[in-house]
Amino acid sequence: MDKTNVDEGGRGGPGEAGGPDRRGELDLSSCAREPIHIPGAIQPHGVLFALKEPELTIVQVSSNTADLLGIQPHSLLGQAISGLLDHASLHCLLDAVAGGVARGKIPLPMNVAGARFDGVLHRSGGLIVLEIEPSEPDDGCYDLLDRTFAIVERLKGAPTVAALCQLATEEIGQLTSFDRTMIYRFHGDDHGEVIAESRAPEMESYLHLHYPASDIPEQARRLYAVNRTRHIVDVAYPPAAIVPPDNPLTGEPLDLSLSVLRSVSPVHLQYLSNMGVRASMSISLLRGGALSGLVACHHRSPHRVSFRHRMACELLGQILSWKIETREQRECAEARLRASAVRARLLEQMTSRRDIAGGLSEGPTTLLDLIDAGGAAVCQEGRWTRLGETPDVADLDALGRWLETHGAEATYATECLSAEHPELERVKGVASGVLAIPFSGAPCSVVAWFRPEVEKSVVWAGDPGEGCPPGGEPLQPRASFAAWRQLVRLRSSPWQPCDVGAAEDLRDAIVGVVLSRAAELDRLNRELQTAVRIRDDFLSMASHELRTPLFTLALQIDGLARAAGSRRDAPAPERLRSRIEVAQRQVKRLEQLVGGLLDFSRISAGKLALDLQEVNLAGLLRDVAARFSDDLKAAGCKLSVRLDEDGDVVGRWDPMRLDQVLTNLLSNAIKYGAGAPIEIVAARRGDRACVAVIDHGIGIEPGAQARIFERFERAVCSGHYSGFGLGLWIVHHIVERLGGAIRVSSAPGQGATFTVELPLAGPGPGAPAPPEPPRAGGGADGA
Repeated sequence: MDKTNVDEGGRGGPGEAGGPDRRGELDLSSCAREPIHIPGAIQPHGVLFALKEPELTIVQVSSNTADLLGIQPHSLLGQAISGLLDHASLHCLLDAVAGGVARGKIPLPMNVAGARFDGVLHRSGGLIVLEIEPSEPDDGCYDLLDRTFAIVERLKGAPTVAALCQLATEEIGQLTSFDRTMIYRFHGDDHGEVIAESRAPEMESYLHLHYPASDIPEQARRLYAVNRTRHIVDVAYPPAAIVPPDNPLTGEPLDLSLSVLRSVSPVHLQYLSNMGVRASMSISLLRGGALSGLVACHHRSPHRVSFRHRMACELLGQILSWKIETREQRECAEARLRASAVRARLLEQMTSRRDIAGGLSEGPTTLLDLIDAGGAAVCQEGRWTRLGETPDVADLDALGRWLETHGAEATYATECLSAEHPELERVKGVASGVLAIPFSGAPCSVVAWFRPEVEKSVVWAGDPGEGCPPGGEPLQPRASFAAWRQLVRLRSSPWQPCDVGAAEDLRDAIVGVVLSRAAELDRLNRELQTAVRIRDDFLSMASHELRTPLFTLALQIDGLARAAGSRRDAPAPERLRSRIEVAQRQVKRLEQLVGGLLDFSRISAGKLALDLQEVNLAGLLRDVAARFSDDLKAAGCKLSVRLDEDGDVVGRWDPMRLDQVLTNLLSNAIKYGAGAPIEIVAARRGDRACVAVIDHGIGIEPGAQARIFERFERAVCSGHYSGFGLGLWIVHHIVERLGGAIRVSSAPGQGATFTVELPLAGPGPGAPAPPEPPRAGGGADGA
């Protein structure tokens, strides 16, 4: 049955000494204190000898020797192990002992009491521990090696961590013949989740089920970290006690932490039995020496896996751990690299503005580009600058005081703010999760990101609280593993290590570069301003120097045209007249380009002067239209001009600059709307005049409309239409200097409408002189 429970907060597999976990209701200390490393017994499918050097005398032995060797255990105590081994086995053992007895990775082939066994060694409490298991009749070690190498090659090709884990479960399941193989991974609170599974069709799926942290207590995690494989052949085994129980050198029970035959906790055996499991094997997945997950294998009947196969699985587990860690490190490095690029842009904005809060929140790149969050806020000199969805200023002040009171000098990150600051539960809709970097003694005191509450349903493998006995009765493992749903509230999506790292890198950058090296940034800014001034001076000089030869060239070509047309007795050849007309058009084009460069330098230097006087808008429009009559005819465009029916529209403007605006817009309409009609509509709207230039040409992409009023920007490919990309930038500045505004309305293939609005009274005292180029708008080029 699928049951549902609501819980405010989350909590944390198939691990040893497993038990229930209902926080606040059950004391699990007895489970956590269980001495599972000294159980005093082993599983009976093998034999354990504890040997004392130098004679390798048997001082402890498992009680099942009669079953596997036909010898009573007490008769072996005090005897040298050499009495049980043939010559080759004894030399193999002595060589291993002489080599230092590291925990055996490769089994020793041994003949013990006339039977074939695989033996492994480790040291414990000053003794050498020899464990033997019956050898498989045909272990096929070379075939196993080939299969292992083939599995490793296939794992290399997995494109993602999820695909890697799924492939690993399938390969290990086939290698060991278990009914179910799953990969179980720990979350930050130590509870686990099954993230990959391979199973027999009739087996119940545990994929994506969660298990509480108590299923694998701390002492079991430590054992998994030092002993990477653990195999239970039959959960119903009768334990084989160690005789005598205490190590004669220490007087304490023999430590079996490194044992491959160690008997496991009865609680865990019952746990597996409740799951319908008769045999199991686990392979530890480590990261930085700590347990990060497990490969867990289950079988419905007793099932033994040879030591060589377990050795291969341990190797695959290490490779899987390395590959997962490597992929995650690569993903984190890529995220940090992307964050580094964003951080560089933020630093550039802070440097240019000389304002931390403005640089982080008001430019094209903001704090929300650095870290994925619903909102962000910066406290600078006691004032909050907010981005996106954030708590209100009063709640931000409360959070800032709380961070200061609790001495949060390092990065602070939580996905459940209400657990640490209950009064701020009211902001869960925008700030259940908080990532903050505080600064002590700096103008900018806090930079914070916020994530809203994300209610999610966690599916547990059975009720984590089942088995909690009343009245202090003994702890019992869960009996049911049916899906048990828990609705987790008051938590945001978690902050990843790369998020915290990006925040810390930003803090270091702010402190180390913006605050501590302000003088250096000022120097760089002065050098940049100097470079810009040199560029503008060059453009101004070049445009002035070009005007004189262009004027002379224009006079010469006009003279040629007059001479060619004045001789009626000998008219100039058509070819000559055509070339003269081409030359005249090109000179006119050069004059326009040079004029645009000159206006650019004037605007950039703040020297665009205005000659304000009364201007009749209708008369000016008629003059502009008449001047373009030849161009309109050549382009196949019909121009219609509609004027205000209420009379002439007269305003106080600069006639030359307003003529320049209208000329540019009409020129663009002809250029981009060739062959289609063009309309100019002028009217008075209260105390303002409105002029719209409408074409039916190629139109403008929405993405281009966001940038075409910037300098050197174009809406179309320069290979098809000429120009510097300065025309609309100049138009925009002239209109703003006249106290007005310009906007565009367009769609691809549907033409464009540019509308200019100007105050009839002319620019007021607050008109910009000159403003910075805008960062948004739209239009065609028209340089």
